[in-house]
Amino acid sequence: MVDLRNRKYGVDISDGMMRIVGRSYSAGRVLIDRIVEIGIDRPEKEILGPESELYLAISERDSIIKMVTIPTDRSLDSDKVAQFELMAALLDGPEKYYLETYATNGAAERLAVAYNRGQVDRRLHFVEEKLIKPRGFKLRSLAMAAGYLNYCRLEGGKFLCLVDISGRSASYCFLRDNCAVDVGIVGNDSDITNGNGGDTKALVLDLLATIRFKLAGINRASQSLPLSRILITGASAGTDLAANIETALHVSTSLPQPRKELFSPEAILSAEKNLVGLGLTISD
Repeated sequence: MVDLRNRKYGVDISDGMMRIVGRSYSAGRVLIDRIVEIGIDRPEKEILGPESELYLAISERDSIIKMVTIPTDRSLDSDKVAQFELMAALLDGPEKYYLETYATNGAAERLAVAYNRGQVDRRLHFVEEKLIKPRGFKLRSLAMAAGYLNYCRLEGGKFLCLVDISGRSASYCFLRDNCAVDVGIVGNDSDITNGNGGDTKALVLDLLATIRFKLAGINRASQSLPLSRILITGASAGTDLAANIETALHVSTSLPQPRKELFSPEAILSAEKNLVGLGLTISD
């Protein structure tokens, strides 16, 4: 018998589809044994089970992201300082947001995120109606990073860029020494329940321009490192798209390589396109 209480799921919604990744803890072994894609037009509560844990990816469009410099005084709580600095830059009060911060590879900085509470609550309610009530959520780009760091063969050197291209948008995350130093989104995913596809060519052109711009800013702010690799994932990722990006940016570009020992034979087939869902199964 499979104990559903030992299961954790991540759900990523884009382009009118719900992409669900399931992680099992059976017999002391961590295994990704389910990756499915279903339409959003019908409830699928029976697909998970009521005792499962479900976590949702939240778009960068529904959040405000800021890199915060932390004072060198070690007596200060860096997380609280980062949240305070972020809130000082917002127009609305703290009750309008969910707040969290992430450590970077520099002790003097934290990545602070303010999620729009109204938008997030709407997403959570939507998923609860279709599946089960989510236990939590994570920014898409940071979930993508967690999926790469925990389920893939690490490659690309000290400085690389992860990109999820799904539907009408592309989330990106720059990693230095396996820590996020910049995240964001290109394109328009303002309505996650809309199934209309976008112009992939135009989206990729915007993505290329954004990567160039972000690289210039990152290297001005800290020690300059060459971008050694771009890894693409998501519903629209493929080898042809990787080749086009590599040609345009002159940076080695490929799909990630999942660690096969962590996946069932069925799940490994689409693992490389589901880093966001994979990252949602990881507890911080």
